[in-house]
Amino acid sequence: MKFYLLFFGSPASPTFAELYIQKLEEDYVYKLHHLPRLWMRKVDDTFTISKHSMQDTLNELNAINNKVKFTAEEEDNGKIPFLDCFISREETGDLNMKVYRKKTHTGQYINYHSNQPLSVKLSALRSLTRRAKIVCTKETELAEELQYIAKTMELNDFPLRIINRTIKITLNSMSNTNSKKDKEDENNIQMFIQYEEGESEEINRISKKFNVKVINTKNKSLINAVNTRTESNEKFQEQGVVYEVKCNECNKKYIGETGRELRIRINEHKKGGMKTLDSNTSGLSQHIKSTNHEINWNDTNVISKENDMAKRKLKEAIKIRNTPQADLMNKKEECKILSSIWDSIL
Repeated sequence: MKFYLLFFGSPASPTFAELYIQKLEEDYVYKLHHLPRLWMRKVDDTFTISKHSMQDTLNELNAINNKVKFTAEEEDNGKIPFLDCFISREETGDLNMKVYRKKTHTGQYINYHSNQPLSVKLSALRSLTRRAKIVCTKETELAEELQYIAKTMELNDFPLRIINRTIKITLNSMSNTNSKKDKEDENNIQMFIQYEEGESEEINRISKKFNVKVINTKNKSLINAVNTRTESNEKFQEQGVVYEVKCNECNKKYIGETGRELRIRINEHKKGGMKTLDSNTSGLSQHIKSTNHEINWNDTNVISKENDMAKRKLKEAIKIRNTPQADLMNKKEECKILSSIWDSIL
């Protein structure tokens, strides 16, 4: 069973969505008349076992809130995929599981010859092995999955001897309950060093003698190497600002404010200058469209930083008030009217 809930605009959206669904489950789902005997959820996927009709349960769920839509998929021949598990119902009533991969799965993982620490390369192999051991309920299916992993990693240029050795060590470590190694790791001093092939291996070897655990970090990606941030574009990452934009050709100014990142608001101005004018078009976009003048976007000036919206709008209004009307691109309705009580101060 799957549900769809959409939150827009904030990086915290997934957290709020999760909190909302937890509250919905507590207040409504667990009190349903057609409550499933088993309800196991991971983000937006839910595995249920019920003696009730699926449609009855679905109708009741969708009546809770018309903004939250549930959809459902029933087992086919006693089999159904859930996350990375393929679950089948045996004649005895027991559930059997094995690893599930979508038809679009390519089998492409990190290549053994990539410029990454060996520990990173082997972690992919270890993760696949651990998943196989945890998910597969039958030894025959575990053996088939391990064989598949070995063949797949060979296609990613892993040497067969390293594949077999890593799988064996991983399986043994899962069976071994001795936590001595974990305790040793807790006492290690950790040192983070950017990975460089050859040098990093030598540093790791030497550091072990001094009980220092080296953690290799990734190199810069190509895009990060050529797209370095400078002080001039850092201002466009600022949030909660009053800003000033100048025209290159007539020296008129546009004064505005935004609670979002400045770059987002500037991009809106740029797009507005290419669209058909309407009542919602800003004075800056109208100026670009009507005069075809060039704007020096990189010379955008942050006048003031203020996260409080009321204070920010007041600072914007004061700046507009202190700028001669003839020098402004702002439309009349964008020029906030201040009370005359401010005259003696301004």
